[in-house]
Amino acid sequence: MGMILCNGTDQERLCKQFSRMYEEFLEGLASPPTNVEAFPLMETQFLMDTLRRTQIYKNSGLKINVTKDEAGFAASGLKRGANIFEIVHLTGVNVNRAKNMSADYYLLEDSQEQKGLLQYVPQLEEEVMIKYLIRQIVLRVYVQVDSPYLLEVRNALGKLETPSTKNYTHILIFETQVRTPPMGTLSALSPEQYLKWYRPGRWPVSYTHLTLPTIYSV
Repeated sequence: MGMILCNGTDQERLCKQFSRMYEEFLEGLASPPTNVEAFPLMETQFLMDTLRRTQIYKNSGLKINVTKDEAGFAASGLKRGANIFEIVHLTGVNVNRAKNMSADYYLLEDSQEQKGLLQYVPQLEEEVMIKYLIRQIVLRVYVQVDSPYLLEVRNALGKLETPSTKNYTHILIFETQVRTPPMGTLSALSPEQYLKWYRPGRWPVSYTHLTLPTIYSV
């Protein structure tokens, strides 16, 4: 169910944007922990957790560096860039986690999971519930980024604390709260039918498996 990406969205341009945001994320990790502006657009809770961890590193006397290994990347045979490999639509929730209820507030309808649709149904009166579902849709994309940039952590003596194994491929999750279509276009209530009327909004980084490694008590 990738019709939102295919309908009015330049996927090549979007992948270039995701690749750039990944590198901005690395630069943010290497910047002072209080420099929020160094990071790309990120989901609020993910940003706060990232800032907290970078502050812990600083307090532990550790320094985060970003290095660029062009030779190693070229030898890997990978091509620099991003690729979207999975698309999921989530109804009934907000991209900002703080605006959602606790998990037990929702009923998960996953009968169309294979089509890329998960419906989080708030336990409300039916008429109100339908309006809520229509107005709350998150488009989530899983992205593979191949890049020569590497993250490393060194102690106060300059000793490398991170594994020497180089990994040039990383997985990120981007989400957007899709924009509400014009009034009068929602004649069908079937998710497969009304999803096509939505358009993506901004794309904050919601997760990356490139988390800061656990070192000592960090």
